[in-house]
Amino acid sequence: MLRHSAHRSTVGPDGARRCSSRVRRRAPDEGEDVMAKYLVLYRADVSAEAQMEQSPEEGQAEMQEWMAWAGKTGAALTDFGSPLGNGRAVSPSGAAASSSDVAGYSIVEAPDADAAVALMDGHPHLKIGTIEVLEALEIPGM
Repeated sequence: MLRHSAHRSTVGPDGARRCSSRVRRRAPDEGEDVMAKYLVLYRADVSAEAQMEQSPEEGQAEMQEWMAWAGKTGAALTDFGSPLGNGRAVSPSGAAASSSDVAGYSIVEAPDADAAVALMDGHPHLKIGTIEVLEALEIPGM
């Protein structure tokens, strides 16, 4: 069954716009590929902020590599994502600075986990860190 994201936008009591999405299943149309959504986490020992402290020439060269990867990935790349930083770890006792090594994310669609992993072949992030690919699973009853 094909997974689709149902996006909904609401406005909270404070006037802020909030977007939510959920994954639902439907029977695929004949000839339609079955696709799943995967969260791609970019992990690195160096923070995203530190990675961005480079010369404009280095930054442009790196962005060209990322854009080449995105072009090769095509429509499977549904959300290019962004670098992540200034994380906070929240627990029942409160919040504190996060020690996470997650430096960014993207979202891809693929027929299975092996195909999603294959999309990472030649990814420029692999020069400095690792990539984790996680399937977004359906929540029963939603």
